[in-house]
Amino acid sequence: MGETLTEFVKNCSLVTVLNFLFVAMLILIGVAFFLFARKRRCISWFFVIGILPAVSGILTMYFQNKAMNRGVGMFGRLRPWEIASGRREAVIDLSAGVAGTIVVLLLRFWRQRLIAKRNG
Repeated sequence: MGETLTEFVKNCSLVTVLNFLFVAMLILIGVAFFLFARKRRCISWFFVIGILPAVSGILTMYFQNKAMNRGVGMFGRLRPWEIASGRREAVIDLSAGVAGTIVVLLLRFWRQRLIAKRNG
């Protein structure tokens, strides 16, 4: 499993790396909001932060699939196994975005329950 993960990271595209960085950054922002949000008005920002990873994953998947449909890469025509690999990478990007959204929204619900317990 470790070799598969390192091969994926070595061979993934720049768009995938940027998507992963964006999702990780938004998760860290969600954790910061979880730690410092004390009022209900601040909790509404969790929805904005929580939806962005999914949107990023969806857009990344769309543009990668669009590039795979053309069948032309940076260095010429793509072979069928390269197209299949690109489509798998697009699904992984979507999965990472949805997982980031789930994490941030779970943090929101957890913070909301803590605020409700504190207020009685």
